[in-house]
Amino acid sequence: MQSGDISAENYALALLSRAQQRSHLNAFISLDPDRVLGAARAADKLRAAGKPLGRLHGLPIPVKDSVLTADYPTTAGTKALGALAPRRDAPLILRLKDQGAIVMGKTNLHELSTGFTSNNEIFGPVRNPWDPTRIPGGSSGGTAVAVASGIAPLGVAEDSAGSIRVPAALCGVIGFRPGMGRYPVEDVVPLVPLFDQLGPQARRMQDIVLFDDVVTGRSAPLKPASMQGVRLGVPRTWFYEGVESSASIIMENTLVALGETGAVLVEADIPDVKSLLEQTFMPILFHDTWSVLDGWLKSIGITGGLEAILEEAGAGIRAAYTTVLSPLGPDAIPREVYDNALNVARPALIAAVRKYFADHRLDAMVVPATLCAAPLIGEDTETVIDGRTVSIFDALGHNTTLAPSCGLPALTIPAGLAPGTGLPLAIEIDALPGDDGKLLSLGLGISEYVFEPPIAPG
Repeated sequence: MQSGDISAENYALALLSRAQQRSHLNAFISLDPDRVLGAARAADKLRAAGKPLGRLHGLPIPVKDSVLTADYPTTAGTKALGALAPRRDAPLILRLKDQGAIVMGKTNLHELSTGFTSNNEIFGPVRNPWDPTRIPGGSSGGTAVAVASGIAPLGVAEDSAGSIRVPAALCGVIGFRPGMGRYPVEDVVPLVPLFDQLGPQARRMQDIVLFDDVVTGRSAPLKPASMQGVRLGVPRTWFYEGVESSASIIMENTLVALGETGAVLVEADIPDVKSLLEQTFMPILFHDTWSVLDGWLKSIGITGGLEAILEEAGAGIRAAYTTVLSPLGPDAIPREVYDNALNVARPALIAAVRKYFADHRLDAMVVPATLCAAPLIGEDTETVIDGRTVSIFDALGHNTTLAPSCGLPALTIPAGLAPGTGLPLAIEIDALPGDDGKLLSLGLGISEYVFEPPIAPG
């Protein structure tokens, strides 16, 4: 588009046409074609006038509907919020727009970003483009579906427990959760500030890097890492346990492929990781979510706070918030458990991960992104893996909580299609805090050797 080989308007028309063709996937909560086309025409006028053009000139980008935008209301997937949330662009959105991006509507999600299925009771379930009877993952399911089905090459998602990475894995695209502090996270409907991060989903690793370039302001090109001698940890205890047999086949084949690139696979475990994770992630998530979201809602003028929003929420979300997440609910986290998570278990977990990397001289660690491929729509709480009944959280979030617990950058990359079902499976690669650039460079290198799925059939 910068060269004029294709106009921004014609490109936007093509994407909008595909969005209409794939509307049954329910990827969007709000999409205004006239607004998108108007912005595209304005982009074409800038090019025609010889004005400087940004790196995302004329590119329509779908945005998860938990991120504030000036052009569209923000619902966070719940009924009561859309008319009440501020109409302004979050700082990350401003950085994308400053480089010429166009907000291509707001994407559907698990209500209040609280879940891994994107089975939204208010706006309807988001459907996986590889099999519309199955979930896309959550909570950023709509963005992943838009990217996977070719509605857009790149989208904005958000991740607290795995909400960028799980949908990316189940839909066959790439998802990047940056390390803590790399991207601005203001003006996002929050869950847990310690865990919440914005990030991209894309079909190509180069577009993930482009997104990172724009948001961080990096000008020097990031080159693919040479895989020769790269040391990748393979922590089989905990992270490889319970993986579905078909997913295990794909994972082992991927490890073989990585070894053939010249990478060194280091079979070593993180001591006490299961216990430390269990003491860290859930207590912080369950303790903080109600107070953080309630406080944010009141800060934007919703005097009734979270209780007022929940009156019009779906039954499943309402039940979750009033039992597990409510400080007055029957399953509320005791203060001493929370204090241990924050002040004892989490520092010990971070230290254990750092020691693991140092002791084995690792550049990154590689794990299955999920324990299985996409479950069926309607399997909201449990699914079956090789004859075992497993909670949806364990099936999809088993390996995604380490990164938010420790502030690690994490990348999910497609690894193959499951035998029999043909559904996407993925690997997750985690690096140490501050090593986002190294991780992205590794992603560029790895993506040259692993499975690259086509646009999902839809």
